[in-house]
Amino acid sequence: GDVYVGRFYDPLGRSLALEELFSWYCEEAVDPDEVAGCLVSLWERPVEKLVVRAGADLGRPAVEMTPFVRTLLDEHWYDSISSLRKIDDSTWRAMGFPLRLVAAIRARVAQELAAVHAMGTVAVGPE
Repeated sequence: GDVYVGRFYDPLGRSLALEELFSWYCEEAVDPDEVAGCLVSLWERPVEKLVVRAGADLGRPAVEMTPFVRTLLDEHWYDSISSLRKIDDSTWRAMGFPLRLVAAIRARVAQELAAVHAMGTVAVGPE
């Protein structure tokens, strides 16, 4: 059966069908990981949260992650979880990311996408 079963909710608590979310926000997504990444991206500032959490996994404070967040969001417009998944090794190097941070970000991206795939419903909006 379809992995994406259940109801989703917008920031005002209105229940939406997956088809509504998909048509409004994720119409360019093709494969299941892109759809999952798109849905994750509907949460407020997902890239920032993910990078800060990846840094925390390495024992680094949030303030040390600020330049990396700015590089991704402001300089290169990687503003969704699914866009992070598509960054290759040479691009990470060119952006100046430490290898351990890249590994932690990739692990977090995989966790986020797996969590979305496993959910029957998801709250769309800030935590």
